[in-house]
Amino acid sequence: MNLSEILTGIKKTFTKFKIVEMKELGLTFKLEPLSSEEELKILEACKDVEGIQYISNIKRHSLAYAIKKINDLELNEDVTYEENGQKKTMSKFLYMGKQIADWPSPLVDMLFEAYTNLQTEVEDMVKTKTKFDTYTPIKTPEIQAKPQFTRIEEKDEEGDTETDKLNKQIEKEANQVDVHMDDAVETAKITKK
Repeated sequence: MNLSEILTGIKKTFTKFKIVEMKELGLTFKLEPLSSEEELKILEACKDVEGIQYISNIKRHSLAYAIKKINDLELNEDVTYEENGQKKTMSKFLYMGKQIADWPSPLVDMLFEAYTNLQTEVEDMVKTKTKFDTYTPIKTPEIQAKPQFTRIEEKDEEGDTETDKLNKQIEKEANQVDVHMDDAVETAKITKK
């Protein structure tokens, strides 16, 4: 088996299609997934558009490539059409993009939903049929910092901790300072008279 046969086999294996039928309207669409090159062209075509218009353009341009057949009409790379009595040729992408812009948005949304469903199907097929050894990085355990010192407050017979004793001592000394201040003020008043 040569390289050309291998590559053709890959393309054939992963090229799926989805048929969307609207029997009452007499319409059948054949959709195929996009190639990487087509996806890049779509992103390039939509790069200057923002917001809701961006989403609308992505749908329209994706469908312009994805629709390969409408009813029995194969859509080739170039489309020949008549305008003002003259035959013109335009790339399928540009021609279909222009036409899809005039379609009702529910139709575009439904076709795009079928297209994204097809993309999901192909992705799942690739994932389930592909095997390789995966590398899992070694996770280092998280070390939680523990306090080096733990204060254990013991209570004395009165039920006071060291902190309680210090607070009482500070309060006692503050009261003594207040008493001495009061005495000093009284002494100063008497001396002044």
